[in-house]
Amino acid sequence: MSDAATPPPDLLATLRLQLRAPVAHLLEHAQKLQLLAEDLGQEVFLPELYKIQSAGKHLLDLVDELVGPWAATLDDVDFPRLRFEIRGALNHTVGYIEMLQERADELEQRGFLPDLETMRAECRKLVDSTKAPVPPAPAPSVPAATGRLPGAGASTPSEAEAPPMAGTLLVVDDNVQSRNHLGRELQRQGYRVVYAGSGPAAMERLRADTFDLVLLDVVMPGMSGYELLQWLKADARLQHLPVIMISAMSETESVVRCLVIGADDYIAKPFEPVLLNVRIGACLERHRWRHQEQKYLRQLEEERSLSERLLLNILPKPIVVRLRHGEDVIVDALPEVTILVARVMPFTSEADNMPAAEMVALLNEIFTAFDPLAQQWEVEKIKTHGHTYIAACGLFPPQPDHAYTVVDLALAMQRAVASMAATRQRPLHLRIGIHTGPVIAGLIGLHKFSYDLWGDTVHFATHLESTGTPDRIQVSAATQNLLRDRHHFEPHEIDLPGQGTTTTYFLLADLPSA
Repeated sequence: MSDAATPPPDLLATLRLQLRAPVAHLLEHAQKLQLLAEDLGQEVFLPELYKIQSAGKHLLDLVDELVGPWAATLDDVDFPRLRFEIRGALNHTVGYIEMLQERADELEQRGFLPDLETMRAECRKLVDSTKAPVPPAPAPSVPAATGRLPGAGASTPSEAEAPPMAGTLLVVDDNVQSRNHLGRELQRQGYRVVYAGSGPAAMERLRADTFDLVLLDVVMPGMSGYELLQWLKADARLQHLPVIMISAMSETESVVRCLVIGADDYIAKPFEPVLLNVRIGACLERHRWRHQEQKYLRQLEEERSLSERLLLNILPKPIVVRLRHGEDVIVDALPEVTILVARVMPFTSEADNMPAAEMVALLNEIFTAFDPLAQQWEVEKIKTHGHTYIAACGLFPPQPDHAYTVVDLALAMQRAVASMAATRQRPLHLRIGIHTGPVIAGLIGLHKFSYDLWGDTVHFATHLESTGTPDRIQVSAATQNLLRDRHHFEPHEIDLPGQGTTTTYFLLADLPSA
């Protein structure tokens, strides 16, 4: 390989970093989940986590073997073997991660999911790092590279094109010479740089602008770097902002103090440009992943809320709660429930010629008006079927006045339909049947499941509706017996298939108050 084509030596170091960093993050998250599993008593997660940690250590050994210090140029790296070995080892790791994701879903341990998704992303990043060699060095006519990570811009921009901005950094240092020297180096690496000469000035900058990272001197007059770091970490808006401390003090005590307060890294002056760039790149990468993790958690919460709302739109809330607690089969025998069956009858001679879309729109308008009335009277809507609306009271929990409540709802529904008929100047009628008795209630189906009621009580309520009269409420003797202290009724005779004649009642009016 000629001298003109030889890449700068730091590109090999960059390749090693690109390969080792995802593995290090993978191991970090696996260790975090191991501690979480132990704290929660979820030992079932531990076997796969141990396997992931073992696989991660094997990956680090592979990187050392295939891109070790023995390599002098990129030509010394066997990229086909690198891709084959790394991807082969990753297949098992991804499999373990997917098993853990499935287990977390099954056990409703969703606190594991963000880290597991991050681990999968690190695996993808590692695969991407093996796809092709690091880009070669610029042609001799272009000034030498500074050791920046690939894609972050050249060391000296040409007149035709400036380096891409890789982020906005705040440099806080009271020494003008040190501040400008650091700023020039960062600008050469493609960053936008903002300066502050003191702690209070930095606070003003942080309040007024948005930054990706802060480089903070430790020793400053007035407000020290320690104090500014403490203020920053106490601010809810800024506490996750990455901070790298830069100081001429390299004593262990100073380093530990900064890290304990919340600094992400510590670099001693005078700094090595390549090392500085790698440290900044690592901090920014962690910050981006933290931001992605928070975004993922917000999306997860939004999806959970949407799922909750959708479930509550099709199932009673107590049933949703029981589902969330893991009940697979939900069946209840309820001794006394009042059932309402209402049928919309917009059917005059013109109904036969009403377009289907207009008919559906009309039914939707009527049933949409019924839903808030059912909620107002705390009656559970069970379902709609064609032109029929079915609801029940006394389910959650059993109510002693369920019959009164259902009749109040029926009267409100009659008033709503009468109002729509007057507004539309079209005949609209409602036929209602009400019966009280025992029912079986339960959840059926796997995909498109529904909550429904079964039993003779439901059949009789339906029969009362079908044998009733438009604009009237027909109730059974059982329901009338519960209501006779409040309402007037008119007896009526109907035929029951296979049972003969039975007495039912039409609701007339409320009894006068004493």
